[in-house]
Amino acid sequence: MPKKFATQRVSAFFVNNTSTSAGSYYITSDQNDSNKLKIGHGNDIGKNVALTIDTNGLISGSSFTGGSFSGGSHTGSFTGSFEGDFTGDGDGLNNLNVNIDGTAAVNIGEFFFDKSSVSLSAKPAIKIEAQNMDAVVYRVDNDGFDLGSYGFSIKYMGSRSGNDNSLSFFSDNETAATQIEALTIVQDGTIGIGTTTPKVPLDINEMGGLTIAETYLVGAGTGTFLDVTTSMTALLADFKSVFVCPANGKIKIRICMFVVHSGAEGEDHSVLDVGIHDGTGFVYDITGNQLLSQETWGSVGDNHMQVLEFIIDKDGSNVSLVPGTTYTFTVWLGSNENTEIKVFYGTNYPPIILEAISVPNTIAVI
Repeated sequence: MPKKFATQRVSAFFVNNTSTSAGSYYITSDQNDSNKLKIGHGNDIGKNVALTIDTNGLISGSSFTGGSFSGGSHTGSFTGSFEGDFTGDGDGLNNLNVNIDGTAAVNIGEFFFDKSSVSLSAKPAIKIEAQNMDAVVYRVDNDGFDLGSYGFSIKYMGSRSGNDNSLSFFSDNETAATQIEALTIVQDGTIGIGTTTPKVPLDINEMGGLTIAETYLVGAGTGTFLDVTTSMTALLADFKSVFVCPANGKIKIRICMFVVHSGAEGEDHSVLDVGIHDGTGFVYDITGNQLLSQETWGSVGDNHMQVLEFIIDKDGSNVSLVPGTTYTFTVWLGSNENTEIKVFYGTNYPPIILEAISVPNTIAVI
């Protein structure tokens, strides 16, 4: 019994403007490839295909080079490469996926979006979907695409989690041939310089002096004062600072207060003890101290503004401060003499000022 062979049908229409195959083109409906309509070059059907249209209207091609392409409307999609000028109506354009070879030079002379009938807040003019990747969304340099050479990059850092996903500005450290994440804007709007996890509105790793919280106590009347006793205690509930710890885990507490010694002239000096309490114990400064003592003499005119500063890196349990945590630090006062030292504020006296201030990450302790 004779064998039956499968029949493959390929119909083609050839166009040849020369006497050689070099000038030959063909149009075919390829039943071996889902009845796609193909346009190719040469005498071998199925080879050197320049343009393919499937039964759903999907157009794909190897390239369009030179000249210009214009038209009023097109429904479907195009896959391939395009070189030249494109002019048309983009009202029906939903998604534009552009793949740019990293070795190619890109020149955008004019990028125009007509959004007169559609709000840009509802449909952005340009959208980059980076998902969970650290994607370079913009790059400028002197030559090539070598990150860490001469230039700058803007990246979406999508590999991070939660609010730590960021829009980050990288600068090329040419000396070290690496990139530095110089500026970081995280999802909640906080900005970091030198830190990738900012915890306060502007978090600068190696620069201090930014006031994070401030308390201003003005008193209720003339001659309001705190009477310091031999019992170390919080004399005023509002004599406190509530702040968020910066990314480097350090904070400076600055206290400004008008201190008066009420003892008689020539009397032995009294000692004012100042401590910062977090509700569990006295916090530790960067030298390991918990209390700061200041001597006050009972001499004529011994009334002065006292300015004290603590640079704190550990809480009352001697545990490092946690970046991003909200702390409440209260000022406690005590003395070796009972009620001889007073802190005046109110009308006719300076206010008590308590500040929480950022500090550099590197501090020289000598």
